[in-house]
Amino acid sequence: MIVKHYFFLALLTTTLVHVLLAANEMIPFVIPWDDNSENITNLSDTLHAPAGKYGYVTVSDEGHYWLNDKRIRFYGVNIGAASIFPPQEKAPAIAERLARMGMNVARLHHMDNGWTESLIDYSTGGSRTFDADNLDRMDKLIAELKRVGIYTNINLLCSRIFYGQDGLHPDVEDMHWKETHILGFFDEGARNLQKELAQNLLEHVNPYTGLSYAEDPAIAFIEVNNENGLFHQWHTGTMERMPEHYQMIMQEQWNAWLQTQYASTTELEAAWGAVNEPLGAQLLTAGNFTGDISAWNLENHQGAQASLTTGNFFSGNPAARININQSGTAAWHVQFNQGGLQVSDNQVYTLSFWIRSSQPRDLSLTIMQAYNPWQGLGFQTNLQTTDEWQRFETSLMLTRSDTNARLNFGNMGLQTGIIEIANVELRPGGSLGGIPQGTSLESGNIPLVSSEGSTLGKTREDWMRFMRELEYDYWADMDAWIKALGYEGLTWGTTIMNSPPSAQAIYTSIDSHSYWQHPNFQGNDWNPVNWTVDNESMVNDDEGGVIPTLSWQRIAGMPHNVTEYQHSSPNTYSSEGPLFVAAYASLQDWDGIYLFHYGSDQDNWDRNYFDGFFDIDHHPSKLVNAALGSLMFRRFDIQSAQQSYDIPFSAETELEMLVNEGAQWNVGDARHLDISYHLPLTSKVGMVLDSEVINPETGEAAPAELPPFPEVPDAPENRLIRSDTGELLWDRSLDAAGFVHLDTPQAKGIWGFQSGRTWDFGNLQFRADNTIQNWCTFVAVFIEGEGFGALSQGGRGIIAVTGNTENTGMGWTDATRTSVGDQWGSAPVLIENISATAQFAVAPANLRVWSLDVRGNRQSELPVIASPLGASVNLGGETGSLWYEFEILPH
Repeated sequence: MIVKHYFFLALLTTTLVHVLLAANEMIPFVIPWDDNSENITNLSDTLHAPAGKYGYVTVSDEGHYWLNDKRIRFYGVNIGAASIFPPQEKAPAIAERLARMGMNVARLHHMDNGWTESLIDYSTGGSRTFDADNLDRMDKLIAELKRVGIYTNINLLCSRIFYGQDGLHPDVEDMHWKETHILGFFDEGARNLQKELAQNLLEHVNPYTGLSYAEDPAIAFIEVNNENGLFHQWHTGTMERMPEHYQMIMQEQWNAWLQTQYASTTELEAAWGAVNEPLGAQLLTAGNFTGDISAWNLENHQGAQASLTTGNFFSGNPAARININQSGTAAWHVQFNQGGLQVSDNQVYTLSFWIRSSQPRDLSLTIMQAYNPWQGLGFQTNLQTTDEWQRFETSLMLTRSDTNARLNFGNMGLQTGIIEIANVELRPGGSLGGIPQGTSLESGNIPLVSSEGSTLGKTREDWMRFMRELEYDYWADMDAWIKALGYEGLTWGTTIMNSPPSAQAIYTSIDSHSYWQHPNFQGNDWNPVNWTVDNESMVNDDEGGVIPTLSWQRIAGMPHNVTEYQHSSPNTYSSEGPLFVAAYASLQDWDGIYLFHYGSDQDNWDRNYFDGFFDIDHHPSKLVNAALGSLMFRRFDIQSAQQSYDIPFSAETELEMLVNEGAQWNVGDARHLDISYHLPLTSKVGMVLDSEVINPETGEAAPAELPPFPEVPDAPENRLIRSDTGELLWDRSLDAAGFVHLDTPQAKGIWGFQSGRTWDFGNLQFRADNTIQNWCTFVAVFIEGEGFGALSQGGRGIIAVTGNTENTGMGWTDATRTSVGDQWGSAPVLIENISATAQFAVAPANLRVWSLDVRGNRQSELPVIASPLGASVNLGGETGSLWYEFEILPH
């Protein structure tokens, strides 16, 4: 009877709170940029200070970071561009706030940029001189980070702009700055400039620490070349666009390599082969767009609106007209294709058509699977169209056979307008292969292999082997140079998505990047007005969002980092990001997580609203969840998976992926092996290479015995993906209402859609009232005490509840809430005041709960009443907040 009366009182209290303050009201909540308040939310005592006090971070025999005779994980942020150079007087507060949020590493990114404050003084007309004032500001920031226990990761080459005055050929200035960053792979002058910067930086003595960068163990990590590599750039057509001077340097090396493989032109021609077959029958139905054109399919996705008509648009002859009236939020949201094609990997084909568009466009053309997972079959190219009719014709050979392939015109979704296509023919036969007329091995003038169109298998294989050996040499040489400068810390080259795993295995650590709902740009990249960010929660993704793709890039036995991770703003579900990556990085037993990014200007730290896709320093919901995510990850609150699946990935398997499957942001790794998405959500996965390091002199891999390819269990039909530890459950059983359930001794949580659910953690229950999006995040973490399994012993902790987060006056462009253009709004930032109930399995007299203010200080104690579980407290209402302190008294 007593329990029933108390339960009725709890319900009555909740009802009264609803009358006083609407649960979904948006309220100001600005966490000050310089806050270092001493309270339960200050996690700085979980760091050791100063950073480097125990010497350099090393790697254990098990392939994890090791310091002070024990394992260490890193969870931190990127500080980018101008934010690296704050006024000296602000550096202490910036460092202290990061430390109080539990961050123990900062990645200094784009320090060499050419568009805002930079380490490089570009006013000299070149890129070889440091800006003395900005170097001093960076010195101070690094010293302050060190003081509070935050290690530094330095990016050597990220956005540097090279000039002829640097000693390079003047035509280098005609290249995009990102493309120039591969010149060091084959041009000695460009590589020496990279080495020079590394030397100048690592030998520089920081006046605030008294140590050079090379000898300071607080500078724990160095990255060589951000998001770059020969394969990555080749797939974008960079080699074809390079100035002739640099093409000739690479061509000379290509021919020298070929001369080590073949004794004569005759031998080379025999190996590369050539096909010259008469054209066969048309494979496409209604390729001239007359009669029944139902075999052609115009796809519209995610709100895009395009229509298909036919008429005599092609100089009085039949053509198809695609009228895109409403763009989508991604390039693939409008596609035009014909499926049901049977194609073979040992057959040459000739593809031809005419095309024009109402304004210049960059389109894609692919032969791919006509079914999930929609993989390419070995042919993809880009088309630049104008308002003039152009004829396209190419011969091609696919790398895979398929009985249900499709020819797909894509990349149409981000731009309105008209595209017209006529006389599309795909026929077996044609001419392909061999070496161009007038070239020979002896004369050394065989051209570079183009990324456009298609090449015969052996030609492409030789080209991939050549580029891989160039990568081996570059990455190994840069690593050796850094070590020769006296640096004893840890290095890595670039992300696995941009460079082959075997090339990155030269280093001590592996890196990867990923963004959920990265912005899509309509027209020019990084256009501040014409962009969209799909407003979707990752909990509803049928294939695990970005977690599986990150997991398949890990190399077993090496520390794995994700140095860029974010759920992009203004996605209204984006506060789930820090929790997602902390939970599944723990399950996968990764070693470093860096959220992107912190700060957006040199001296605008007190703006009190977020004004970009990736800002977290003024996004309170992300910031609070990042703090608790950091604590859970670094403290090993979430168990790593019990079962480990080792994926054999030999150098030859890698070559096969490079030849047949590679793409710009996925050059060749385990993502190409068709492993079920659910595996990394349940168990640990990693590639096992057949060598620790591939000899850069010979390109040969040291032989090693690889494990057999594991038998992977089928994905559960009920869409309940539970980790083999039992601590994580990704529930997709209800359409568009997924959630992740976290249950560990030290931390409990959910993030996802409520749908009337009460989440039961045994000795803790949580239920949110109606929220703006039927969605929220909830995490309860013990800061002191033995955790939820020992409530009788008492302890203290933090509860964080987040929902929608927006700026004051944020101007959504339409009802899809996928863009605000340049109308990000102003201060103060607003949070959803979520009304919820938390119940603990303790007596009411043993539970105290406080609502916390923006600094994490107690602002009001909340009433605790009896409930069926024990003690109940209502969160939100008049005391709306993102975070709450709870204390359980020993009993």
